[in-house]
Amino acid sequence: MLALYFSSIATFTGVNSLFIYSIFGLNLQGSANLELGIFPTFLLGLTTTILALSIYSISLFKSRIKQMTFVRLNSLLLLLFIVIAVLAFNKSMEISMAKASVVTNYLFGSVTPFIALVLNMLAFRAIKKDEALVRSADRIR
Repeated sequence: MLALYFSSIATFTGVNSLFIYSIFGLNLQGSANLELGIFPTFLLGLTTTILALSIYSISLFKSRIKQMTFVRLNSLLLLLFIVIAVLAFNKSMEISMAKASVVTNYLFGSVTPFIALVLNMLAFRAIKKDEALVRSADRIR
C-alpha cells in the first residue's frame, strides 16, 4: 500500500491532454487537481489507515488473537478501499470523457490493493495455523 503514494492508478490519454488518476485525485498534467468530490480524501485516509494497521498488526506477534482481529479489520478496510477507488475511477472517467475522448491505461497502482488483500488473507491463514499449533502443543503438556 505504500507504493500507492508514489505510483498512479491509471492514466487517461486524450488528444491534447493527459489525465493522471492517483489516490491524491485526478490531475490534468501541467495543472491543478480536478474536482472529484470527497473521494481523494477517503482514498488517502484509507491508504494511511491500512498502512498503519498493517504495521501495528505485525507488531502484535505475541498476541495472535488480537493480531487475527486486526488482520480481519484490515481486510475489510482493503475491500472498502477497492470499492471507493472504483467509484472514484468511474467519476474520473466521466470527467476525462467530458474533456475529450480518452484511452485508459491501467498502471501498477490499480493492482496494488488486490495484491495487498491476497497477502492479507495469506497472513491471516498463517496466523490461524500458528495459533492452532500453539494450542495443540498446550494440550500435550
